Amino acid sequence: MDFQIQRDLTGGGLPGAARGGSGFSVASGSVTLPMGRAELTPWATASKRVAPGGLAWFRAHPTTLTSITLGRFIVDECSAGSFGGLSLDLVESQRQMDGPFTYPWQYDSAAGADDAASALAAAAEAGGYSTSWHPTALADTTPSTIIARLDGTIRSQSTGVSIRSASGVTWASLGGQAMLGPGAAIDYSWPSTSDGDNMWWYWTTGGPRFSLVVGGTGCVVEGNRIQGASSYPSLRWVITPSSVTLYQLAPDGTAVLDSQITLPATTAPTRPMLVAAQGTLLRVTDLATGIVYSTARSNSTRYFVSMKLATPAGGYVRDLVIEGGQSVTYKRPTALIEHTGSPLRGVFDVAGKSSREVFQDIAKSTMGAGWQSETGDLMFRNASSLRTGRPVEAVVATEKLEDLRWSISRDNSADRVTVSYTPAEVQTDSAHKITLWEATEPIMVPGNRTVTVTAEITGTTDRISPFSIVTANAADAANATYSRWHASSSREGGGTRPTDDAIRIETKITGPSTVRLSITNTTSGTLWLVDGNGNPLVILRTSLQVQPGETQKLEWGQPEDKALNPFDFDSGQWVQDATTAQAMLAWLVDQLRSPLPTITQVRIIPDLRRQLGDIVTLTDEDSGLKAKALIIGISLEGDAGGYTQRLTLAILSVTYSDVKRWAKAQGITTYGQLKAHLVANGATTYKLAREYLARVGVDA
Repeated sequence: MDFQIQRDLTGGGLPGAARGGSGFSVASGSVTLPMGRAELTPWATASKRVAPGGLAWFRAHPTTLTSITLGRFIVDECSAGSFGGLSLDLVESQRQMDGPFTYPWQYDSAAGADDAASALAAAAEAGGYSTSWHPTALADTTPSTIIARLDGTIRSQSTGVSIRSASGVTWASLGGQAMLGPGAAIDYSWPSTSDGDNMWWYWTTGGPRFSLVVGGTGCVVEGNRIQGASSYPSLRWVITPSSVTLYQLAPDGTAVLDSQITLPATTAPTRPMLVAAQGTLLRVTDLATGIVYSTARSNSTRYFVSMKLATPAGGYVRDLVIEGGQSVTYKRPTALIEHTGSPLRGVFDVAGKSSREVFQDIAKSTMGAGWQSETGDLMFRNASSLRTGRPVEAVVATEKLEDLRWSISRDNSADRVTVSYTPAEVQTDSAHKITLWEATEPIMVPGNRTVTVTAEITGTTDRISPFSIVTANAADAANATYSRWHASSSREGGGTRPTDDAIRIETKITGPSTVRLSITNTTSGTLWLVDGNGNPLVILRTSLQVQPGETQKLEWGQPEDKALNPFDFDSGQWVQDATTAQAMLAWLVDQLRSPLPTITQVRIIPDLRRQLGDIVTLTDEDSGLKAKALIIGISLEGDAGGYTQRLTLAILSVTYSDVKRWAKAQGITTYGQLKAHLVANGATTYKLAREYLARVGVDA
């Protein structure tokens, strides 16, 4: 069997190494099979005949006990000829992202903006991906899921669960995720069973179970204080990535240690876990590895319904699930999305776009990268991860670095750089006078029927003003407020004025710029939504509207009329503030003033675990040369005799973050210590110091 698989990041809108892997990737490949079976020909019986269009998983088996997935493909074409083999052309399966983009946008007047990662998450979830750990089924009850969402909100995923108060959603540096950050607090409750004067949640199979992703110093979960006399204590859980401690709280608030589990150290910044008090055992399941830890505890089966969660300084929590039943399985996130660093106040101009188009557009506009991994996960890496991250491995080239094929084109340099962005303008009106949409054609509603109309609104909003009939005096100032309608039994208008409840209009926001109106005629006769003169009259209003403002442009370098090699980058609506745009401009200027090469088809010692977006240290063992590089292309090919792997690499410059990591590893914390170290290593001038730090920063 012969095979070939190719993955490349393309379409990022940036040249060469400055592009740094932004954009997206759709893998392709081919497999050639020996023609030894009749069913591999077009003349086999229909039930056995090979045909394109099917799903094909491509896996490698380095040993008899291990398997590495190399991709999920659709067979695009089957062919055969005189060479004596069947050839299958493969293209990566990403059709689930072709559906329409939907986004449950909400305006946060306190925060003012959500990160663009919230739109990426919406696109991923619309495509069937999951952005959080979640239980797939329960034997006893529905779980109460409290998630710190990527859109910067705290939401319950279950009916009957009330969040009385919530605060403290922050973007954590741990994986660039939205979490319940330091100082976060949630007070919530869920349905219960009455027991005299007290309200309990009662489980005969054991105590409550928590699944969550925890990082830093963790969190504290506890039941409210017991009101009145009772022999049943409430519980207090202190959960960190390294330990789980369970206390019982007496009515006076005294905490008594129940049990504790210390977990093995982990190098991951966060730890997904399932914590359960099951009868006489405290059990902790590491969801990433499936390993279960347990210890004995005193038996207690009744606990308070009302619970509180708090995170101390340095702690982060997300995907909190509280359960009363026994989970069957847990599903890990299948969309791994980082914080983009671009705050959005609104989302516009996405009507008719697919989730894939929106995902790719955000990746390009924020200088990040998106792709489907070999295992089928949807990935998004932000600009910082693609350019300043720590190398994951040292890659040894099988050829000398001086002999590798490289290129730097004119596109990699510029004497003028511009970055365009589109700010969002927010308008509020407590009198509900902001008009979003007006009907342009008369709407007919038969008697006792409902008609549905989709309104393409101006800008975006997360609230619609309630409807009422236009007052008898059309000049009344009240008619300029709230959503309004008027109806007539005649297409031309006029006639008897309908009653105030003749028409009932319900609205549902179905997208950032679309609202569905369900218009019900409560009378037995046909009504037309027109004014007295037959003009259409349905007006949709709001108290909040966010619209795109005028495009702004930041510039560096030569004037436009004198530039010999200009470079323009348009971030569109996905960058809406000058601070983010200025940071992008600074990066581009730095890269385009000192361009670095892109190296293609570097043959290296194969490792099937390598992925697009990995930062590596490219090493030549003969000469000792090293370079920090980003994998922006992977080519794998082989036959029965073995396989080879080649990489396309964007050489990266050493950044301040690299030097900072190196200094920390060396125990250097002050400028004086750094100066002394440089002098001791012969870096006595500014030029020598820069060269020295560039060398040591490669491995940081």
